[in-house]
Amino acid sequence: MIRHLWIIAVFIWPGLAAAAQYESEVRVLDEVPKTERPKNDEALIRSVENDPYALALTLRDLAARSARAGDAKQAAEYLKQALDQNALSGVVQSQMRQTLGQLYQNSGEYQQVIATLAPTIRNDANADPQLLLTVAAAYAQMGQHRQALPFIERAVAGSDSPSREMLQVYAAVLLPLRRYDQAAPIVERLVRSDPSDRQGWLQLAALHVQRKDFDRAAAVMELAHRQGMLTEPAERRQLASLFMKAGAPYEAGALLKQWLSRDELPADPASLGMLADAWSGARETDQAIDALNRLNAVAPSSKSWLQLGRLQMEQARWAEAEQSLSRALAQADDIPSDQTLVALGLTRYQQADVEGALRAFRQAARSGRVRRASEQWIAFLESGEAREQALEATRQLVASRERGEVQSRFGDAPTRRAERPGLAGVDPDLPRLTDVGALRAGTADGRIPPWTGGLDAGQAGLQTRDGRPVNPYRNESPVRTLRSTNYTELGDALSEGHQEMLRRFNDYEMRIYPSHRPVVYPDAIRQASQSNRKTARLLESDSLTGADLGVPFPEPKTGAEVMWNHRVRYRGRTQDLYTDETVTFSDGDRLQASRREHVLFIYGNPERVGEVAERNMLLYYVGSVDNVPVVGRALAIVHETADQTRDKRRIWVSAGNIGRVRRIPPVGYDFPRPGSEGLSFVDQIDMYNGGFNRYVWKLRGRREMLVPYNSYDINDAALDYDQLLGPGHLDQSKARYEWHRVWVVEATERAPARHKIGKRVFYVDEDSWTILMVDVYDRAGNLWQLQEGHLYFDWNAQIAVSAPIVHYDFTRNAWYANRLLNEARGVIFNEGDYEPADFQPNHAPRVFR
Repeated sequence: MIRHLWIIAVFIWPGLAAAAQYESEVRVLDEVPKTERPKNDEALIRSVENDPYALALTLRDLAARSARAGDAKQAAEYLKQALDQNALSGVVQSQMRQTLGQLYQNSGEYQQVIATLAPTIRNDANADPQLLLTVAAAYAQMGQHRQALPFIERAVAGSDSPSREMLQVYAAVLLPLRRYDQAAPIVERLVRSDPSDRQGWLQLAALHVQRKDFDRAAAVMELAHRQGMLTEPAERRQLASLFMKAGAPYEAGALLKQWLSRDELPADPASLGMLADAWSGARETDQAIDALNRLNAVAPSSKSWLQLGRLQMEQARWAEAEQSLSRALAQADDIPSDQTLVALGLTRYQQADVEGALRAFRQAARSGRVRRASEQWIAFLESGEAREQALEATRQLVASRERGEVQSRFGDAPTRRAERPGLAGVDPDLPRLTDVGALRAGTADGRIPPWTGGLDAGQAGLQTRDGRPVNPYRNESPVRTLRSTNYTELGDALSEGHQEMLRRFNDYEMRIYPSHRPVVYPDAIRQASQSNRKTARLLESDSLTGADLGVPFPEPKTGAEVMWNHRVRYRGRTQDLYTDETVTFSDGDRLQASRREHVLFIYGNPERVGEVAERNMLLYYVGSVDNVPVVGRALAIVHETADQTRDKRRIWVSAGNIGRVRRIPPVGYDFPRPGSEGLSFVDQIDMYNGGFNRYVWKLRGRREMLVPYNSYDINDAALDYDQLLGPGHLDQSKARYEWHRVWVVEATERAPARHKIGKRVFYVDEDSWTILMVDVYDRAGNLWQLQEGHLYFDWNAQIAVSAPIVHYDFTRNAWYANRLLNEARGVIFNEGDYEPADFQPNHAPRVFR
């Protein structure tokens, strides 16, 4: 642990100090005697053995020579003999004692280290940190970590810049004492000092696991993975396991799937079982079923057959579920056979096999846990009514399969064909995912339809009025309305923010309409999205490379990838937005301003393919807002870069009528958005427009939720703001909610970075990659805001639009709405004949007057 050179330096140290300090160790002679040097060490020692002072000096010199030769044990023996003479000054004696301790350490004689050094430095307030380290290391080597702790704490506290060796000993002392919170920052410092230390990354992750901080453990392992440090299958599975424990099963599944496809992970029972668990936890039922089928082909077990059977039941694949459950029971060694028998009875009943169902329920009834439920089923199945239903179901079975449906015995609700649930009317040979990454299938219960190509401008019945699309579903009625009295029935389908709105306001309602999936992007965007699958990657969270034009990550593996899909989603070549925005206070008072914005997109612009890499630019923006307090009108120019590690976002501003444009440092994060009265931050523009480096991004997977969608009526020009904007919220009678699948991404504050928003949960539409809702929490974990973007699809421009966007603030009882179109000119797509030069600070104020 202690280098030989350091020990040698210690031996010569007195000769480098002030001469006066050691003049007592020097004999001044009138002349140098002529003596013959002894031929060996023993003879040299004998030649001065009658002079303790000379003997001590000689032994010290011999110790130095042995140290130079690498013989620490012999050096220690000589130095001990020199100390035993007690002939030198106190300062030198102390120095030699410290050196002796170092020698004992080098030769592994840890008890001798402690006996030599500990008594002299234990109460010495000015003890050398290096000696304190030596004693601490000796105690640690002997397993006496509690005794080592005060020495290493003093060593670290007494060092301006503790060495890596000192921090390693500190961590080695703290970990056995289970002082994990104290050890975490020490190990993090070690990793930062040498990022190439693979064991350091693994140790840090293991430490966070001990602290039950699975989020940080997963983040550490993910960083190690990105650097190619996870080389063993067990290490890769550990990363996947941490993602699952951190509540991000989709990320676990995506990583496992990638590793298995690249043969970077063996397709063994451990890997396939974890893959199935990850997809099940992420509610990716189809992929979980695929994983379980692979697992059962390699290592079938009662547990895996049961898990497969339950997933098949969720999809109404009754015949397959019956087979899986029967196989589980045939190997029933580690499953609850009584509950499995009940499930088997249900699958047989769904197929009108009353006799088979009776056999299963009668077997299950032998168990006390399920006897009552089983006996109720038996009584029902033995009744004439059940047999008549079974006969009728048998007669209809063949016909129903021809129609692509089977009849459910529960609630008489039809479910989709077992083999391909949710794909009625869709070519079964098409890929599971659309070009941009959405699940093509609908849900088995039909509430989310399959994606069948979206709306096309050439389709009959589509209308526009004053250039705006007219609701193509205007003749539909709500199928259900949620209010404060009944919203808990669908609580799992609602964001926390929507639940809070329903709790707070008796007049707040959510009208649920039939779902439609109208979004379809241009062919060039869809084709580029397929190409990006092979090349797109994030160098860092704020650095995108290898992507152009289309969706960068159609099959995202991380939360940051989902957020990049939102950031660069297709929005046309240019946009000119003329919108209004308001702040409404709890007493009904309202502030109103008008905003004008002009955008030239580089990313997603079919006419500028390749310019993202060339310019390192995503878009050019000029925006102005009126009625800003004090200054009146404010103007901003923004150049949004793709790789912010190369070049940060560039921003210029001007205020009032002066017209002078000045560049300012990049603003973002929790800088208040002008005109919002502090109800919105700059990084909440467009639902999220900030850097990614202040948060840890977790991908929670897909969820079926109620979201604002096909929001044509709420933007109707016939609806004025006095009608639309109430004291607490929008006029919800004009809002439309539908069932859709969304990606759920959770962002939590990344220490030591700070933001006024401690956590956000994003809900991102799978078809358009548009953020539809955000639950916003303060740094104490309290729900603070709901952001809500009301989406509609403009089929002429083939663009999904969020308008209006609202921010409900639960602490101030006020709310902010932007992108209001009703009384404004609105949004104009692809008509601006703009060049990047138009957005330069010396031109933009004149171009966009």
